[in-house]
Amino acid sequence: MRVRVDAKLFRLMHSSVFVVLVAASASVSFAATQPELETLRIDSARSHAGFSLRAMLLLTIDGKFGKVSGSVHLDHRADAGWVDAVIDARTVEMSDRDRNDWARSVEFFDSARYPDIRFRSDPVARGVLRKGGEMRGRLSLRGVERAIVLNVLPADCDRPGRDCAMHAHGNISRGNFGMRSKRAIVGDSVVFDLWVFVEPDAH
Repeated sequence: MRVRVDAKLFRLMHSSVFVVLVAASASVSFAATQPELETLRIDSARSHAGFSLRAMLLLTIDGKFGKVSGSVHLDHRADAGWVDAVIDARTVEMSDRDRNDWARSVEFFDSARYPDIRFRSDPVARGVLRKGGEMRGRLSLRGVERAIVLNVLPADCDRPGRDCAMHAHGNISRGNFGMRSKRAIVGDSVVFDLWVFVEPDAH
């Protein structure tokens, strides 16, 4: 027995199948263009780092670093990210030449022997990068590596790292990294700050 199919119904069925196939193809294409792991380069022109410490219990001494490089890694499947930032200790600047020389000397950063300060964070939920929270990781300074905890501040935009900085800060003990000079007048606790942008062409 031959079954007749109405021509209009046939065209409707054919059209529906075509729409489903196009949608599936688009979905596969989107998945292919969205890698599970994405690496973004840190924008050295906009990123920077800084520190402050107390002297004689009253005076706050500030310093900054002129160059930060490295990368930000995003795991889209796990909705997580982590930072690998390298700070050029040779670019440290303080309020005057004498303090600059001291900061770069063997008494403090010893930047001639140890030019790189590196912070590698553990993976954190991407929501932490937007809303703030705790970021644990490893800090390498003067040839010594220690676990530290930084606090990510809530972002001022929806796309931190692109439209505004990812800002993290925390306290470290300089004595834990072999920086023990002038302890009678300069405190052991150092407030460390990191502002990270990724390169503008990253997407």
